[in-house]
Amino acid sequence: MFALGYSLGNILIFRELKKNNPKTWCDVGCGDGALISTLSNFLPSTNCQGIDYDEKAISLARHINPKGNFVVADITHDQLSTFDAVTAVEVFEHIPPEFGDDFIRSLGRLVKKNGSLILTVPHKNQGMASKHYRHFTTRELSSILKANLPDFEIISAYGFNQKNWLENVNKGLLQTKHFFLEIPWLNKKRLNMQLNNLPAKESKALQTLVHLKRTK
Repeated sequence: MFALGYSLGNILIFRELKKNNPKTWCDVGCGDGALISTLSNFLPSTNCQGIDYDEKAISLARHINPKGNFVVADITHDQLSTFDAVTAVEVFEHIPPEFGDDFIRSLGRLVKKNGSLILTVPHKNQGMASKHYRHFTTRELSSILKANLPDFEIISAYGFNQKNWLENVNKGLLQTKHFFLEIPWLNKKRLNMQLNNLPAKESKALQTLVHLKRTK
């Protein structure tokens, strides 16, 4: 499910980015830079930058993608450039709630006028994981963003990566604590089923995405 959610999230982030064809894009909390390393191949005219406060993560990103632009920074304190698009993919759940509002406002300050801010987070339907402080429904995440970013409007908000019969069968037969069996054609079918059933029902979504546009 993690691999499916990761692949699905990459596709959806790419779709949202393409809506504005950004000339500059910053991925906040980029970790090892995998998202930029993957999507930059499909965004040849976009100047991509990854930011993370973890020096080890940025060191790994630079090792994996020596040509990439990766920076160690804390967006809540450091003075940074602004971008046509900013993403925070599976990051907000790692921020302690008492610092959540400041983090969201700091994300907003990185976005140029008419630029995009795109977040994905685990849905509340998904069990809590290590180093996660909270999960969100689509409505809850949208409310937090609207409260802290008055200069933005929401243009997309939906759940994805839903529970369905195929995932139940796959998990029951092919993914156990003893073995993990990969079948390429089945993985493709799983991915296509998810893409063909967007948005996911709120009661079944395992992740949620919100895309905002800065209006002022």
